[in-house]
Amino acid sequence: DLAEYYQNQVELKQTFIKGIAWPVFELAIGLFVVGLLIAVYAMLGVKNPTTGEPISILGLSGWSGLKIYVSIIFALLAILVAVIQAIRHQLISPDSFLGLFMRIPLLSFPFKNIAMARFSWCLSMIHGAGVDAQRTVSMALRSSLNPIFTRHIKPVEQRIIDGESFHAALDKTEEFSREFISVLEAGELSGTISETLDHQAKTFRRIAKTQFTMLTKVMGGLVFLIVGTLFVFMIWNLFQMYLSPINDALGGV
Repeated sequence: DLAEYYQNQVELKQTFIKGIAWPVFELAIGLFVVGLLIAVYAMLGVKNPTTGEPISILGLSGWSGLKIYVSIIFALLAILVAVIQAIRHQLISPDSFLGLFMRIPLLSFPFKNIAMARFSWCLSMIHGAGVDAQRTVSMALRSSLNPIFTRHIKPVEQRIIDGESFHAALDKTEEFSREFISVLEAGELSGTISETLDHQAKTFRRIAKTQFTMLTKVMGGLVFLIVGTLFVFMIWNLFQMYLSPINDALGGV
């Protein structure tokens, strides 16, 4: 079971990375083309035929504009790399980022389901090992690695100490779905908590994998739409610049 769990974690990570690879590539190509256009216009000294001013892209023109553009891109990359390294070396907690993701409906679903998969699997394994109820629920909530669950560790522990069942204590957090609480209650009443939650963990992992795949497709579509809109806007502006003098000349005939 442990090997299967970690194998599923690796597969989820690979699915997410493969899914975002193409959107990131599209974004990188788009940013490169914008920078290349600024550089080409600066090199050729292309000017607006109407005003005589250098043609700007995103408000940037000439070599100074290119320097500003490149500086902004590298600054954003440096911030991103710094944040990733800080999380990897545990200098900052990822809880704040997860908390932000959990407030965004589209992003929250896969992250919550993978947290539920961790919680269900851990509760199943620890309960099956005969650990006392308080430690079991505490370790299971902590294993979710998600702040919407870990913030309830102390209150849930206290309810368990007061003699409440797992499903009753967790239900009061209002973070677990009614369906999950009902399944957990059935497992407690039938004495099959470990088996029931193991099945739930597999279900949550399968749902999370599907949702991550859908999420990356949506991200890819959004990036394509943004980059495409930017290019259409730039082409239209260039077209208007060169069309305007022609219209003026024809109007004067």
